[in-house]
Amino acid sequence: MCIRDRRKSASIRCLRFSPDGKQLAAGTNNKRIHILSSQTGEILATMEGHGDDIDGLAFHPAGELLASADRGGVIRIWEVGDGRPSGHTDDGVFNAKGSVSGWPSRFRAHTTRAWSLDFSPDGNHLLSGSKDGTVRAWNRRPPLLLRLQKTGEVMGMTFTKAGDELLVCQRDKVSIWSRRSNEERSLGVDIGVQKLSIGIAPDDATVVCGDNDGNIHLWNCKTGQTIKSFVGHEDHVDRIDISPCGKLMVTASWDGTAKLWDLESCEELAVFRVPPHCNDAAFSPDGELLAISSEDNVMLYDVSSRQRLHLLQGHQNTADCLAFGPDGRLLATGSHDRTIRLWDVETAEIRHVIPAH
Repeated sequence: MCIRDRRKSASIRCLRFSPDGKQLAAGTNNKRIHILSSQTGEILATMEGHGDDIDGLAFHPAGELLASADRGGVIRIWEVGDGRPSGHTDDGVFNAKGSVSGWPSRFRAHTTRAWSLDFSPDGNHLLSGSKDGTVRAWNRRPPLLLRLQKTGEVMGMTFTKAGDELLVCQRDKVSIWSRRSNEERSLGVDIGVQKLSIGIAPDDATVVCGDNDGNIHLWNCKTGQTIKSFVGHEDHVDRIDISPCGKLMVTASWDGTAKLWDLESCEELAVFRVPPHCNDAAFSPDGELLAISSEDNVMLYDVSSRQRLHLLQGHQNTADCLAFGPDGRLLATGSHDRTIRLWDVETAEIRHVIPAH
């Protein structure tokens, strides 16, 4: 996953596992992207060419391409293959030129930072959302397919599981764009509060959004009608994740808590206090575990019992981002201490500590 960072001192800004889980991509604030082996911890390649901090990463569903976006609004496409990008030099540094598998290797997508980036499930389109208030859809040639002019910063995007619609979270509204009809519709009624995070249930039926005032909003994805809005936290909601079964959701807030909810009833099931701030929270792929990060610690909880299983200690500064591997056996964490750590989920042992230079 990728997150926005409030502090300029951050080193690891975003993490993404490849679809097969064998590689991990890490974006940094020194304009570089590292491709790591999740099995050995080896840095397979370091890609350079961006002119600013890395804000977004997205693997193509086939796993052979990686898209990256920076704070200047530039997108690059890298051919990673087995983790060693074609054209890499002996020192492991890769500079993209020309085109990559039919995609242009570099293009300016936005006028400022593009912190939302994702390929469509079929891999035919690349979607980017930016602080400049636009969402753009790209394919190989011609690169620009669609330009949605928004009215506020694009804070997040996610495709429905079916892949035919794109959910867009802005500061002032939430909307859905249909790839088939090229039409856009808004969800619910604008309540005038800045939206910060978004999630969608596995059955594509329910959309969940968290805002700057700690409120949580649920909409029916098909009808656009509001299901419920309620106060969930005492500060802004930075992260929402919905369990694979679609029955639970977790919210992470700047108020120093993560909360587990019943998605249908919106009943609060558990409160995990992780002061001073909760930076990230995510379910494991099987939905049995919950990972939560705060400051220099990461906690693993059993979802059914709500009990903490492991306290993952080792980072020397704030752990801002985390990501489970596709098989759920590994957890990757990125920190201000300029390291990426790979943890064995079952034993809580550190598999690898990778410095990001």
